[in-house]
Amino acid sequence: MLVLGVLAEVRRVRPTRVQGVVVYRQRLLTVPDQTSVEVVIDGRIVRNATVVVMRLTNTGKTALPSEDWESTLDIEMTSGSVISARQVAAKPTGLRVAMNVLPDRVRIQPFLFNPGDIFDVQVVCENLQASPVPHTRIKNVAGIQVRRTPVYNPGNGLDGELDRSNKVFYFAIFPLMILGLLIFGLAAPSEEGVKPIAISSAIGMSLFLFGFLRWSVKRSRRWRPVERF
Repeated sequence: MLVLGVLAEVRRVRPTRVQGVVVYRQRLLTVPDQTSVEVVIDGRIVRNATVVVMRLTNTGKTALPSEDWESTLDIEMTSGSVISARQVAAKPTGLRVAMNVLPDRVRIQPFLFNPGDIFDVQVVCENLQASPVPHTRIKNVAGIQVRRTPVYNPGNGLDGELDRSNKVFYFAIFPLMILGLLIFGLAAPSEEGVKPIAISSAIGMSLFLFGFLRWSVKRSRRWRPVERF
């Protein structure tokens, strides 16, 4: 009974987790110091500018209502100053976050952050050297885990989406590869123990390839926004 009670308590506690990743970073311009060229943005002279797109998502299983937020969600530019910022993508359609642009960060106001929700923030910065650092205080959320790289992308489309060539490969060539492995196993020598090992290896490799493809497609879809603007 004690074990059942512990298991029930573990199932009752639903994990909460917010993750982020930099999906795009590109230097926009660099003006050499000893030139007479001036680039002015909103009345401000800019010597160099970098654009960064950070994606944030609730990868947990619990909704995060605005009343559970003890602070705003800040994307801090530790080594740069913010020129402009705007939301550029969302999941689900219609998700909009309110933000304020401060000299060294973008401040996102509390909102209902449901499991699976995604939003992208595009920030243009000057003198940016390090990656942006998101942080917040939300009930039952220890902090924002920043991924070093995006998730594995199984396709060549935007954010790993399967394009036409990928679908041809996965749904035509890929099954032929699995069939070839099975034929190889069946065609193995009939000596004692050889054929069963070959067949088992072929089946195991086929299941592994199929399972990895299915996992990567589902994981990529979880991290992909459905609306861009």
